[in-house]
Amino acid sequence: MRGILADVGFADATLARETPEGLVLIDGHLRAELAPDSEIPVLVLDVTAEEADRILATHDPVGAMAGIDEAALGDLLNGMNFENAAAQSMMDDLLPMGGGAPGDEAEFLKLSDEFLIPPFSVLDTRQGYWQDRKRAWMALGIQSELGRDAVLMQATGNTPEQAKHYAEKYARGNEPDSWILEDGGVGVYSASASVFDPVLCELAYSWFCPPGGAVLDPFAGGSVRGIVAAACGRFYSGIDLRPEQITSNVEQWEAIRPGLGQREPPPATVSEPATETPLEQVGPIWVKRDDLFSVAGVRGGKVRTCLHLAAGAAGLVTAGSRSSPQVNIVAHIANHLGIGCRVHTPEGDASPEVQQASALGAERIEHRPGHNSVIIKRARDDAAERKWTEIPFGMECPEAVEQTRQQVPDTFPAGVTRVLVPVGSGMSLAGILWGMVDKGHALPVLGVMVGANPEKRLDKYAPPNWREMATLEPAGVDYKTEVTASVGNIILDPVYEAKCEKFIKAGDLFWIIGVRSTAAGGGPPGGGDAKWFEGDSENVQEIAPLEYDFIFSCPPYGDLEKYSDDPADLSTMDAAGFLASYRRIISAGCKLLKENRFACFVVGEYRGAGGHYANFVSETIRAFMDAGLEYYNEMILVTPAGSLPLRARRQFNAGRKIGKMHQNVLLFCKGDAKIATADCGDVIIFDPVTAVDQDG
Repeated sequence: MRGILADVGFADATLARETPEGLVLIDGHLRAELAPDSEIPVLVLDVTAEEADRILATHDPVGAMAGIDEAALGDLLNGMNFENAAAQSMMDDLLPMGGGAPGDEAEFLKLSDEFLIPPFSVLDTRQGYWQDRKRAWMALGIQSELGRDAVLMQATGNTPEQAKHYAEKYARGNEPDSWILEDGGVGVYSASASVFDPVLCELAYSWFCPPGGAVLDPFAGGSVRGIVAAACGRFYSGIDLRPEQITSNVEQWEAIRPGLGQREPPPATVSEPATETPLEQVGPIWVKRDDLFSVAGVRGGKVRTCLHLAAGAAGLVTAGSRSSPQVNIVAHIANHLGIGCRVHTPEGDASPEVQQASALGAERIEHRPGHNSVIIKRARDDAAERKWTEIPFGMECPEAVEQTRQQVPDTFPAGVTRVLVPVGSGMSLAGILWGMVDKGHALPVLGVMVGANPEKRLDKYAPPNWREMATLEPAGVDYKTEVTASVGNIILDPVYEAKCEKFIKAGDLFWIIGVRSTAAGGGPPGGGDAKWFEGDSENVQEIAPLEYDFIFSCPPYGDLEKYSDDPADLSTMDAAGFLASYRRIISAGCKLLKENRFACFVVGEYRGAGGHYANFVSETIRAFMDAGLEYYNEMILVTPAGSLPLRARRQFNAGRKIGKMHQNVLLFCKGDAKIATADCGDVIIFDPVTAVDQDG
């Protein structure tokens, strides 16, 4: 550095404040030490000692948030040579990641394009690409610290007991990035709530949670994990003890949700035909992509019908089997329109479709016996009593026929010799046949029956000569049995379209009616939701009793941040009580995690009494393994230094305590990791910048 200063002089002024004893440096100590015989440019600030400490605490972190043009930085540093070996070594350390051999950088960029961030064991939040993406997320309006500031700021050392408490923390080297020292370094302690990184959330969901999956967060705290989950098309359930925190989170989500483009307004005139969905060629067949009609996170022709039926409704009521996607579709549309929803189903365990409907606020009414005739009548009576709109079982209504009828193309592509379609209630088939009559098409139609015989409904809703136009063939698989199949890269619904795979032949036009949102890869980014529940996460089975596709959380680090005076709050407990409750919460959550799914906790070591590490990382691993999961991955999250340089010298000299600037991202698997990976599908990247821009 001496050589650099001698060569180019001072490029940045040091900061100082004036005191009765003379100038006192605020920033620039190293430059002053390296040039003791030189004149140093100094910017004198008229600030108090407390204000000077605030400036110093935020000076480096603000710079750390700036983006870096890594290519330009690499070119610049590679072209610089220094006679001073130490200076050259420092410049070598500044070379951006991926700056090795010529092919390395290209491969690094390929990984970034495919996976958002290269899937390495080190996640470096200091990099420009990470900080750019973080700023894009925060631009949505995420303020995860809201709801916690007041609680933390109440504990600022204003009483002798509080002063002693935080002085002990300070001695252990656990203080947060923002802190103030007065009167010899013990007086006032100013804490700010830690804010979770939205980019890490995005990685966790896109890498380890199936699209449309349900997420459990037993230590919800702020809003960021929920908002990012919903923006990425997941359904988040967060649990927190404090009602004021939940209120703040919900208010943020309701303010941000419209800007994500997830709840586009319903059509101005619902009687107008919907936009025609496209035809795509996949090898020797063509595919009608009615599954691409998407509203509020659900897709397909039934969604179009439900949206039209729901226009002007005060609330929606429907009936459906526990395997049918209809209850989930209706729940999504009701949530989209901001109206109530009640779904009538047979009694029994909730399927993923019913679980997701419940997560969206739909009230489930179970019936025993659960025969179709029973639930249909109960739903109809319920709708009439409430003066809500009934969405008929199986979408059995003229509107369903009309909506599908309008999707039949004027001409079929050359080479198409047959139309192939899955048949449940038969309403989509009836619409297709009427559309073919309208357009004068004479192609044969094969309907693959995945449920009960639809002939009575076809007699009522299809063209009179439908038997001459179409042939019905049993799928040969029980309705409740799910089948995994795809056409090209198109994921097929496991109950309906997937059962048609063995019937497909060259020259077919395969009509994909839709795909349930809980199917792997079944939904594009967006369309999720976030909900927060008040309570103790030890009681998660009573508070949010769903089956979950992913557990993701960041627990409190002992008593480092005290969030409330509630005795159930882990931050109020002694070490033994904390660990016992922590283990019970993990165990309870893992019982609700589906088989062949991942769980992820972000933790870090912290110092307990006596200044020794609490072994928190190992305790977390053991708790998950005792709950029946396997320890699968570990990633190191490297964080900006922040005010660490201000504390490192004192901590190291006082007790050889190493400055900590990383956290441990621990991944666990319940069941078969290969199945869990397959269900997660390809990494789908949500673009928060586009979401904001589209909102205007």
